[in-house]
Amino acid sequence: MTNQREPLMMIFTGTDVKRSVFLREIHYRVMEYVDHYGMGINSLLVEIAKNIYDHANGRGSLTITPQDDETYLFEIWDEGTGGYDFEEIIRSEKSRLKGNGVNCGAGLTQIQDYADTFTTSFKIDTTKGFRYSGTYDPKKLEN
Repeated sequence: MTNQREPLMMIFTGTDVKRSVFLREIHYRVMEYVDHYGMGINSLLVEIAKNIYDHANGRGSLTITPQDDETYLFEIWDEGTGGYDFEEIIRSEKSRLKGNGVNCGAGLTQIQDYADTFTTSFKIDTTKGFRYSGTYDPKKLEN
């Protein structure tokens, strides 16, 4: 039997609202969609949404698709134009990349920590903007 539930899809076309309003809307939509198992994926996705707001001026997209095995596939894309070396950022002891004005080190390390805790797989592509994808497994919270 195939899961017939429609994916949650959000498109961000840029914003001039406060960051807290932008993040609160994503929080509510994700929690409503994923029900009582949503805290883990919500923590991860809101942390990622901070990058969408900060680095892509609120432009990007988010999709969550439920699977038959009760996991959720997710993909988030921020439409930032800069390329970043994620592995270098994670290795760096500094939370800010000095000299180029980019503040993504702390955010990316936090995202990786959440991903390690709440997902069964996770990938970040930072060659242009950021593209995050993975599989969220709510059963990990029960262990």
